[in-house]
Amino acid sequence: MKWTRQQLYVLSLFVILAVVLAAISKRAFQNPRRVSAEKPPQAEEWVYFSSTAHDALSRFSGRPGRLVSRDEDGATVEYQLHQSPAKLETVQVPVNISLQRCPPQQGSVDDEFAGTIRIWNGSEETALADQRLHQAKLGDTVTVEIKNLDRWLFEQFDFGRLKSELGDVPAIAKDVIDDAVASRRAADLLRGISEVNYLLRIPLRDTSASESSMNQVWHDLMRKIDNDMLLKRIKDKMPQPLTGDNPTPENIDKLQRQFLPVKVWSHHITERKFKQLTLALNGVVLDGITPQNAYNLAEVGHETRPSFQEDLYQWARFVLERKQLDPNATEKATELAKTNQSAWFKLIGKPAFRLKCNVTLRLPEDGLELPSKITAAAPDPECRFSLIGIEPWKFFAAVIVFLLILLFLIWLAKTTNILRESSGVVRADGLEPVSLAKTQMSFWFIVTACAFAFLWVTTGSYDTINQTCLVLLGIGSATALGAAFIESTATKYLVTSSLSKPRHQIKADITTAILARMKKLSPLVQDAAARGQFIDVLRKLEKSVDANEIGEDSANQRGQIVALREQLQQEWYVAEKLGGSEINESVQDAITALAKMLKPAAPGQTGAANASPPVLSDAEILAGELELLAVQEAEFEKMPDTAWKRLFADWLSEGSNTKYSFHRFQMLAWTLLLGFVFVAKVLSDRAMPEFNAMTLSLLGISAGTYLGFKIPETRKQEAAKNP
Repeated sequence: MKWTRQQLYVLSLFVILAVVLAAISKRAFQNPRRVSAEKPPQAEEWVYFSSTAHDALSRFSGRPGRLVSRDEDGATVEYQLHQSPAKLETVQVPVNISLQRCPPQQGSVDDEFAGTIRIWNGSEETALADQRLHQAKLGDTVTVEIKNLDRWLFEQFDFGRLKSELGDVPAIAKDVIDDAVASRRAADLLRGISEVNYLLRIPLRDTSASESSMNQVWHDLMRKIDNDMLLKRIKDKMPQPLTGDNPTPENIDKLQRQFLPVKVWSHHITERKFKQLTLALNGVVLDGITPQNAYNLAEVGHETRPSFQEDLYQWARFVLERKQLDPNATEKATELAKTNQSAWFKLIGKPAFRLKCNVTLRLPEDGLELPSKITAAAPDPECRFSLIGIEPWKFFAAVIVFLLILLFLIWLAKTTNILRESSGVVRADGLEPVSLAKTQMSFWFIVTACAFAFLWVTTGSYDTINQTCLVLLGIGSATALGAAFIESTATKYLVTSSLSKPRHQIKADITTAILARMKKLSPLVQDAAARGQFIDVLRKLEKSVDANEIGEDSANQRGQIVALREQLQQEWYVAEKLGGSEINESVQDAITALAKMLKPAAPGQTGAANASPPVLSDAEILAGELELLAVQEAEFEKMPDTAWKRLFADWLSEGSNTKYSFHRFQMLAWTLLLGFVFVAKVLSDRAMPEFNAMTLSLLGISAGTYLGFKIPETRKQEAAKNP
């Protein structure tokens, strides 16, 4: 096959477009980590919370945010400075310790903030240096950092919420906690208990600390307890009083046993509520998306996240998954999956490359929501998060591949017989009609392929082909295969054509074939009446060429017809049709009348039953061919002028028959309707639709009816062509 210049231009432009799109995709979207990551600020801009400040500050080394100190042996140790603006407290941490950065303050929020503070794509085990990818897609794992969840929960007690959690308060502090809730000081009580337990657990257990520093910490602790009425009431309920006023191991144990049960109780509350936390994006609660990691493994150690003694940091890991319906699941699990799917559809119903999100954590059963610093307009990238609706490189790759497949199929449909009847039936223009069964098969192939690519791009899942897809493809394939077996080979025209020929050229080919046989037949016509009819055929042929004259070829053709007519009129002395009969309406009528004159009368049935068929003369053979060409010429004139009308005629009629069939229309209509529903469900549900057995049976019945009606239609055509 030779490529035309226009086809080569189009192909070249498409290749250039594909290369440009691929280059853009690779350059802009190859490394999303690089896109989202930003250069971290200098050390002096960082805000850390540390509890390891024991040494006095020494002189600065000249580098911002660093200092140099000397240990007891005189060795120089380099530290990083970390300051809490709210408390105007500066601490130092050795530079070899990896510290996690805190987001900056937002509005009136200060160090007392409790809630979600940042998010990243990865788990709690992701290295600190890699916790800078703040975008994710369906199927990814994200980790949300929570600050002081326990304190926030106790604040809810102050507002009269979570009353059901007050049922198992330790007896030793029940009245104190009740009074704290009544006076809206539950959060203050928890903060004080946390500080007390921290000092009893770490600084006062530090065997390397000097006695003076231990005494200082102990006296500060006692002063803190005595100055807080609630803490003092808990201390006063000690079964055994403290011995002396020194931080002896016995006194530390007594005090810790008194305050620890309250801390354990608050820990249990926090653990239960931690498991119930549900991720919400842009106000849409994703039911079923709860922390995957255990509470006891979620707390961030001080070696990773240095903090003040009363602060608690936790990393909650969530999987951005869309729950699938399981026919074997319980009613509660099924309802949860439906709610989860509905939430995702609401969130990403409209395809987008990036969806900036406000991230919150909620307690759906209690109707509560944690405060959050993770907003779409946060000044710090650590506090921003985007949901990837469509990965750009996947989108461009899928579009390019799908366009290649679609354009290649369209090109094959226009230049080859890939979608045409496989055998038998031929139209009057010498081409096989477009097969409705093969069109249906290609339609479901394109629809399922497009849906598969779309779901892979938008959800990242490639395990999306379901039973409905297989049944639809199977119905299309079975219909095309059945039609191939039923199609007839009876209809054959003398003039064949190719897909590249224009309509006027096909018309000229038919006229040329008629003229060639007329030239061969003219010496064999002896009867005067037949000669007159012969001249009449040439006149009709001349008028037909005049009515469809296009270009130089038609003019030459008309000249040949006129020359032959004038030559025969001179030789036969025929000026007009003999017998005075009316001039025939069309070329087909004129040729049919001529053929009847040339064929002898059928002989009587006098011979044996097995007598050999009569031998046809050359004139009879040529007359028969002229009749067939006349039929082809007449049928060709009835064909629609435009390509789309011929396409619908192929779909809705059988072979060269111009009468439309309802069973074909029914099959075409149901295919298009179900295809529309299929695509709409994929776009709205982000999943392959599940058609029930009745819906699929409807399409199957339409296809079966189409095949059933092809049998009598084919037999009628065979009977008409072979009387």
